[in-house]
Amino acid sequence: MPHRQAKQKNRGSGQRFIAERYLDMRLDETKTEITGELRGEMAGMKADLRSDMTDLKTGLRDEIRENAAKILQGVDKIVTRFDTAEKDHAAHTMLHKRIGDDLHHHDQRIKKLEARV
Repeated sequence: MPHRQAKQKNRGSGQRFIAERYLDMRLDETKTEITGELRGEMAGMKADLRSDMTDLKTGLRDEIRENAAKILQGVDKIVTRFDTAEKDHAAHTMLHKRIGDDLHHHDQRIKKLEARV
C-alpha cells in the first residue's frame, strides 16, 4: 500500500505541475493579449491627442492673427492721429517762425529808416 500511495502522490504532483504550467501559459497569453489591446488603445488615444493638439494650435494661430490684425489697426489709427498732430504742430510752428522773422526784419528796416532820418 505505501507504494501505491507514493504513485498516487507522484501522479498528483505531476498533474499539479501540468496544471501550473498550463495556468502560467494561460496567464502569459492573457498578459500578452491585454498588453496588445492596451497598446492599441493607447496608440489610438495618442493619435486622437495629436489631432486635438493640431486643431488647438490651428485655432490659436487663427485667433492670434485675428487679434494681431485688430491691434495693428488700432495702432495705425493712433499713429495717424499723432502724425497729423505732429504735422499740424510743425506747420503752426513754421507760421510763427515766419511771423517772427518778418517782425525781426521789419524792426531792422525801421531802425535803418530812423537812422536815415
